[in-house]
Amino acid sequence: MRVIKLLALAALSIPAVLAAKKAPAAPSTFDKYLAKQSSSRSIEIDEPAYNELTAAPRDYSLGVLFTARPAKYACQICKDFDPEWDIVARSWSKADPTGQSRVLLTTLDFEHGRNVFMKHQLTTAPILFLFPPTVGPNAKPDDPPRRLEFMGPQSAESVRSWLVRNLPEGRDYPQIQRPINYTRIVTVATIIVGLFTVATVAYPYNQVGMETQIVAAMYAILAFATISLSLKAPRIKDPRTQQLAIIIWASVLWGTYSFLMSIFRFKNGGYTFCNHNQEDYQEDYQEDYQEDYQKDNQEDYQEDYQEDYMEDCQKDYQKDYQKDYQKDYQKDYQKDYQKDYQKDYSR
Repeated sequence: MRVIKLLALAALSIPAVLAAKKAPAAPSTFDKYLAKQSSSRSIEIDEPAYNELTAAPRDYSLGVLFTARPAKYACQICKDFDPEWDIVARSWSKADPTGQSRVLLTTLDFEHGRNVFMKHQLTTAPILFLFPPTVGPNAKPDDPPRRLEFMGPQSAESVRSWLVRNLPEGRDYPQIQRPINYTRIVTVATIIVGLFTVATVAYPYNQVGMETQIVAAMYAILAFATISLSLKAPRIKDPRTQQLAIIIWASVLWGTYSFLMSIFRFKNGGYTFCNHNQEDYQEDYQEDYQEDYQKDNQEDYQEDYQEDYMEDCQKDYQKDYQKDYQKDYQKDYQKDYQKDYQKDYSR
């Protein structure tokens, strides 16, 4: 009977053991909030989440930014630092998506954590807290959280340096990767295009000097693009950012060099050392010169011909008029004289 009971208990325990093996383990607090971490912002938490994250045991480091962003609190430094803190969190999330560094970066606004502010007796914002782990090889269970007081504007690079100094040593923590500022690129490109437009459209008071300045500026752009491609681009760790930087600087290099070659070709049709182009240029020049010369000669000939013709016509007219006038005058005089003579003779 005992054997039967033991077999029955064993048969009943097998499904329970299998169910326990199949049931997935509950995720840890670190994994739970790591999944919530966005690639563009830090983790937004409230008072319950803060209590859950700071509860012991804790095998990770926790950064909490206490801030007051709503306009009614008039915290300008909170608004100014918020994008810098997002850059730190974004760089950390992109470089360490699996959480190898065991660091969580969060934000607690006063609207969602009044009691936490009162608990730590915080009267100003923003303030950055860094909670060390309480278990593990780098545990510091008795140490209070590190505090970073904001006496003035802070950058993402300075905050990252402060975090690295207070985090456990022996790890390679992510570097700051700022997003590409397209507004600045468009502004610089607009300024360059405007300068080129002014240089080419404005009246050239000193053409030789302006040409040297334009060519010097293009050489400077080419040199800067080459240096960026050879030195700066290889140092970018993010493959996507590196590819975008290479495309941009290669386009700048290609466009500037093409513009430089077009200037050389415009100023010297035979560039570079092309005899065929020089011969074509000479032939075109001779043809144009001959056409212009013939046109000018024809116009001058017609003008001279008309002037000479008018002068000759006037001279001939005057001569004929004088001859006719003299003949008529003599005839009339003779007739009148004969009439008068006959009258006098008859008397």
